Amino acid sequence: MRRIFATALLALGIAGGAHAGDNQFKALEKGQGMVLIRLAEPHMTRAEFEKMVLDAPDIDPKYRNDPAKRKKLIDGRLCRDSLDEVTIHGGSFDPATGKSTRNAFTGRLDFTLVPDEATQACWLVGQVNTGAVALYALAIQMHWAVHYRHSVTFEVKPDSYNFIGTIDRRVGAQTIAKAVDAHEMPRETKGYEHITGDLEGFTPNSDVDGGQAAAADFLSRAWGHPVQVDAPPVTPADVTR
Repeated sequence: MRRIFATALLALGIAGGAHAGDNQFKALEKGQGMVLIRLAEPHMTRAEFEKMVLDAPDIDPKYRNDPAKRKKLIDGRLCRDSLDEVTIHGGSFDPATGKSTRNAFTGRLDFTLVPDEATQACWLVGQVNTGAVALYALAIQMHWAVHYRHSVTFEVKPDSYNFIGTIDRRVGAQTIAKAVDAHEMPRETKGYEHITGDLEGFTPNSDVDGGQAAAADFLSRAWGHPVQVDAPPVTPADVTR
């Protein structure tokens, strides 16, 4: 599979009683549920993002000063938050078999990045079919990805809003950088390359103080009316794509 997602990046300024506007973030489709993950990493400039990737342990020093060799990994449309090109993907999941039940047409959980200028937080927001859901991968620029072997699963109810935890995407980005440096994936590609790894940098909602309330406050301000947010149990899962 050469393209794991096609998610539009929103640059929303949500402050006070402002509304999010008419976009995919606003409307919850009937029979689906919304999933929210709060970003744990700080906003980074493009230069800081490049330095973070190239400072990963085991990166060959020759690549740090060779723009031609590093271009494909750290180049791209890095807007607002320089990790915008680092995306999480999930979808419907069968706990009995440990296998993904998502496909190109249904069961997908692809996140949109939504900054909240009022609190300086950033959220990954996505919609998915109800039932068991798992996180499956982290990808950079639709070209490099870590397919999770050990991840998490949770239950999504119809018409629900679900805070599942926080994630620091820098950890996964550095894992990809190390894999490229070790020649496990090509440094330059127009296709889709991946390695197998584990969900990293994730903290489940049960270990995030005030996370559920923060998610409810975020959505309530965005839409101008109270929104109840659930915090479903998040449990470890072995997943197979």
